[in-house]
Amino acid sequence: MWKKLPKPFKFIFCFLVISGLLVALWKVIAIPYLYLLVSFAKPIWSIFDYPVQLVIKDKVLHFVYIKITSEPMSFSVYQVDEIYLNIVLIGALFGATWLTIHKKILRSALLSFGILFVIHEFVLYAYSYTNIWEYIGSVDYKIQEMAIQSIYQFFSKSKSNYLEHFLFHWNTWGWDVIPLILWLGSIYKFIPSRIPSLK
Repeated sequence: MWKKLPKPFKFIFCFLVISGLLVALWKVIAIPYLYLLVSFAKPIWSIFDYPVQLVIKDKVLHFVYIKITSEPMSFSVYQVDEIYLNIVLIGALFGATWLTIHKKILRSALLSFGILFVIHEFVLYAYSYTNIWEYIGSVDYKIQEMAIQSIYQFFSKSKSNYLEHFLFHWNTWGWDVIPLILWLGSIYKFIPSRIPSLK
């Protein structure tokens, strides 16, 4: 019966099954993946003297801002694993493609995962940059006056506005559209040779 199913139905079935498996697996690998992101971000941020340290404690990410006030300021970021959950989407797309459309997809899949990893690093940076301005906007005016000058030395308000704009689009459509674009860009060259077998 499986062999008689049209290719599109096989693809959808495999996509749904792999998605379910990856969602279950994500609960296990989400924190290790966050550690991987942080381990790459730390040396890069250090090279550019970016005054934010990344700390993971009790499975919670903390942005620790230094050089701004006499004491470091720390902010917790909860449910950060949901920001990167689109790994499940792109993993399921490539997994279903490998099973039903074309086997020679591994190189393209690794490249797409690499690109998505870089985007995730940038998302982490964007959240750390905009978070401090969100904090300033929520505190007492006197505290704002004390901290604002120090913050301006490291965090441009105009740049923060651009990054907020980026995060808005990432959270509204980029989160799922970018993995889809990466997948389509990887498989388009395999589709023409497989179209006759889609029937």
